[in-house]
Amino acid sequence: MRLFSFFLVLLQMSCAVIPDISMRDKDVSTVELGMIGTVKTNEASTHFITSALPEINEKVRITITERTFDKASSKKYNKVQKDKSQQIVWDDSIHSRSNYLDLSIADKVTWVKQINSEFNDGVAAYLRSADEPVLIASVSISFPADLHRELISAQEIYLVNNERKKYLFELYDDHKRMKSVQLSSYLLFDYNTKEFCWIENDKHEIIIADINDTGCKKPMSETYQKVEKKKSEFKF
Repeated sequence: MRLFSFFLVLLQMSCAVIPDISMRDKDVSTVELGMIGTVKTNEASTHFITSALPEINEKVRITITERTFDKASSKKYNKVQKDKSQQIVWDDSIHSRSNYLDLSIADKVTWVKQINSEFNDGVAAYLRSADEPVLIASVSISFPADLHRELISAQEIYLVNNERKKYLFELYDDHKRMKSVQLSSYLLFDYNTKEFCWIENDKHEIIIADINDTGCKKPMSETYQKVEKKKSEFKF
């Protein structure tokens, strides 16, 4: 009986020091939609290490999804919101009615074209050699109520560069630009990433073919090196 109790205590101690991956805190302090970098994790948290902010010479269409805070998203929001009076008090019996927005890169074709362009040679060089690089493909942001309404009512929203090589959102109605929004001015509290997929094109160049969060479908490969290896093997 004593031996059984000893092993039970040992098991409980072992479980206590192994954190649930889903409960790791995300550090969002350096994150912005469209950034490229790597994700590093430790026992308690996840950090995004920024490596590049690609240049955009064409507008990249963005989709917006309105969501209602739940227990998990409220917790993430409260970790970032330093103003205690603005934090969300979650009660299972009285669900929060506050909303936030998920903003995602929708036009993958234009985005990939920009990355493969000559003016982003430095970014492409990084992606060829980096260890598991990812793109910040969507972000969760809490906006003031008036701007929240403007965003969800806009007919079109695009991600663009301004003259300082920073990213902005441009809101359009009837093909007319109505407003520009600097995203870094608002409370970003969560993000999701996508990985890069590579392929050899008709000119026998190895380029990025897609960005995906569910793996790369054949004939695409997850790394530049895999395509390069296939290309070398084919020659022989």
